[in-house]
Amino acid sequence: MNEIMLYGFGGLGKKFYHYIENKNFKVISILDKGKSGQSYNEVEIVDPKSIRIKNISVIITILNEYVNIYEVKEYLIKLGFEKVYTIFESIEKFDLYDFEHLFLRHPNSIQKDLKNIDIDKVRNLLSDELSKNIFNAIMNFRKTFRYELINDFYDRNMYLPDVILEEVKNKETMNVLDLGACHGDLIDVFNGKNIKIDNYYAFEPDSANLIKLQNKIYANNLDACVFPMGAGDFDGLIGFNSGSGTGCNIDENSEHKIMVSKVDSTIMAKVDFVKMDIEGFENQALEGMKKLILKNKPILAISIYHLPLDFINIPLSLSRKNIKDYSLGCTEDLDLILSCMQYDNFYIRYHGHYGFEFVLYIF
Repeated sequence: MNEIMLYGFGGLGKKFYHYIENKNFKVISILDKGKSGQSYNEVEIVDPKSIRIKNISVIITILNEYVNIYEVKEYLIKLGFEKVYTIFESIEKFDLYDFEHLFLRHPNSIQKDLKNIDIDKVRNLLSDELSKNIFNAIMNFRKTFRYELINDFYDRNMYLPDVILEEVKNKETMNVLDLGACHGDLIDVFNGKNIKIDNYYAFEPDSANLIKLQNKIYANNLDACVFPMGAGDFDGLIGFNSGSGTGCNIDENSEHKIMVSKVDSTIMAKVDFVKMDIEGFENQALEGMKKLILKNKPILAISIYHLPLDFINIPLSLSRKNIKDYSLGCTEDLDLILSCMQYDNFYIRYHGHYGFEFVLYIF
């Protein structure tokens, strides 16, 4: 049995702990100075400075855009740990072919999936060379875990980059649908560009986020309607992991349940702009808002980094098809509505770090 230690014990750390314990590994210690003194399944959580054993592999189980995992690696090496691996490196080092978390999947598995996809079909949808270059970088990053491939594409103007800013400004009204509203960051984005929001509709299921969101709405004196639920492809209850701020997510295996609703069951008003950042549930939310898309054809800003192939599947689901072939079907079969949409403009921009915050813009 291989003994290892984990560094960092948030959502990814817990998921990786249970995964690796079912392999031929034993977690002997968890390193997390913020949770030092606690324990998990009888494994001590300690400050890394207190560990004397330095020759056991340490896997950094942190992955978000706010922590530089390579600086963490350098820090642990300076403390004397001899074998330190990022989560990317560990997946390849230990041949963890079936581990998945957000967009993380073994490169060999991704390459196998990509062989069955007409990549040119997706690439040709994109409206500018920068989008195509970013698309290629995403694909190569997924296939190799070489982070430097995506370093050069950072754009600070998340949700209102230059490619859609004029389109937004030219709208007679700006009624915004915010799916995964979190703390109301999108409100700040519009304020920063001096664009008035006429009506604001928000879906946010996490209670802690809701308090901050409501305060933001009141502070900005917005005409708003907040739905304390998730957006999906059905109306009912579903499992949810709450309490992790921006990382809250739908999890069908969670015992904590929230309401989830189709947008088409909830929003009857005109919508001009839709932002969607719902931790891997984007495809389901699109299924549940077909009528809204068909009626309003809003500008869409969709996160495409949560699942390994979202950057392919989501653009294809919204691509323009031959209207003549589908017009009759659209009146009889709701499943064909997305295929009938005439979205012609597809852009990808990168607003994060370590593979987070790729956004698809469509109008």
